[in-house]
Amino acid sequence: VDTAQFKCKNYDIVPKLPLRFIYVGGVKELKGIAYLLDAFAQIPEELAKLTVVGGYNPSDEDLQQYLSRVDFTGVVLHQRVSELLESSDVYIFPSLGEGLSLSTLEAASCGLPLIVTANSGVDDGMTEGKEGFVVPIQSVDALKDKIMWFVNNPDQIAPMGYAAREMALNYTWERYYDRMGETIAKIVM
Repeated sequence: VDTAQFKCKNYDIVPKLPLRFIYVGGVKELKGIAYLLDAFAQIPEELAKLTVVGGYNPSDEDLQQYLSRVDFTGVVLHQRVSELLESSDVYIFPSLGEGLSLSTLEAASCGLPLIVTANSGVDDGMTEGKEGFVVPIQSVDALKDKIMWFVNNPDQIAPMGYAAREMALNYTWERYYDRMGETIAKIVM
């Protein structure tokens, strides 16, 4: 993750309701978007709002019921992603399968606590309840439960966000190059 571009937000005050949740990724089944949208459909708008950043088809019949409730931005420039993350409170990524989610690391780098699935790739670097929460895949109830946890505990957003930023620092390009160099040196020696 580029921690210079994705800077940690400053938490001057405890976030107020409605909390702003954000998802960045393709609007497709593999990313678990249907479960996320179903979870948000069960939460009153005055408690939580969802922004979905990524390509989508506005005429998709499956999305019609959510268009008035969810802010779908469509594809945006990468620079705008960091602005959208910084204006949000919690990052949520319900993917059914990832290698390592760059968008989740970018959100963590911005100081957002995370709600991710056990298949996000990032869950290996997380401590449950410290940087956020890991939920099972395909679980609308688990997503809703963690969304409501943040709604009921907004004072925990800043400490969890700062912990997420610390975790993201383990995934910088500099750390990657250092580890690759060490690995190559071990193989050559």
